[in-house]
Amino acid sequence: MLFRVSTLLQENVQYHEVLNAAGVSYSDPDFGGWMQRLQKVHDIRRHQIAVITYESDDYEEVAELFARLNKGGRRLSKGDLVYSAIAARWADGLETMDAFHQELRDGNFALDREAVLRLMSLLAGTGARHIKLIGSGVDEAALKEAWQATERALRYAIDFLREECAIPRSEILTSPNVTVMPALLLHQRDGKLLPGEAGLLRRWVYTAMAFSHYSLQVETKLDAEARLLRARHGEELFTELIRRASGSRSVDTPLHPRDLEQKYSTHAFFRLLYIAALRGKARDWATNIAISDQPMSSGAKIEFHHCWNRRPRPHGFHRSVRAPACGPWGGACRISEHTRGHQEDGGEVRVTTAGS
Repeated sequence: MLFRVSTLLQENVQYHEVLNAAGVSYSDPDFGGWMQRLQKVHDIRRHQIAVITYESDDYEEVAELFARLNKGGRRLSKGDLVYSAIAARWADGLETMDAFHQELRDGNFALDREAVLRLMSLLAGTGARHIKLIGSGVDEAALKEAWQATERALRYAIDFLREECAIPRSEILTSPNVTVMPALLLHQRDGKLLPGEAGLLRRWVYTAMAFSHYSLQVETKLDAEARLLRARHGEELFTELIRRASGSRSVDTPLHPRDLEQKYSTHAFFRLLYIAALRGKARDWATNIAISDQPMSSGAKIEFHHCWNRRPRPHGFHRSVRAPACGPWGGACRISEHTRGHQEDGGEVRVTTAGS
């Protein structure tokens, strides 16, 4: 038998009325037992829960304590704590933020909430450590202003990534944090770049993706880059940003085929090959139709293959010999359902990969 808990926990609930409404009459031999059960549920109201108040001005310490206390429950992040603080200070905050995230999803450019909050924190003047958004100095007006700037900056950044970098959707990015620095820069410039800067910013995006710039120390790197945006300008700014994104490699060190050895298709280099194919308007090898990131056929997709062509048979060999057509690391091919049929029938693939 089921009862509404909200009914049983009311102040002056009448158990016999609840039971009679459920079809249990006074004459029922189990009536007394049911009354006792309902009483036990109602007695939950008297259960005392220990409350410990902990005060600290160290936001990182607060976040660490929050995570430790919650480790037995659903995994929560610092972003969840920030969202809770925003909800407490800004009445329409969560609804406004969720609406923008839905807009991003609808546009196939959904971004991780942590990355968006880092950008919001930088625009609020509290640094990339978004846990500082819960500081007492960040009131409702400051949150509203920072979020409006965040939406504007991200729209600039997404337009740049799509139009200038040929990145049609967020899944192709190696990290959602790659959007933060372009968003900051374009916000400062009101969406306008000087001549030549689009190419430099595009190079930074590709470099940051290729060498997984934001795989470690994300907030430290974002803070440093935000300081660079304020302190340097022009080519000097982009030269330093690209140097940092290159990691331990020299900026002018060329890539070699061996750099792709032992790499899986999820590696950043292959994502850049895909972007290069889109920018270079590569075509399906069998149909000669230009590839699109939004194919008409649900069965069409991008695959990575080692590609071979036939080499003339050396004297003395009785079997055909195959040699790599595009170096020891193969290339990116457009394989549609129609094309796959040609491939399975013995067709060969020859690929020239466009550089990015």
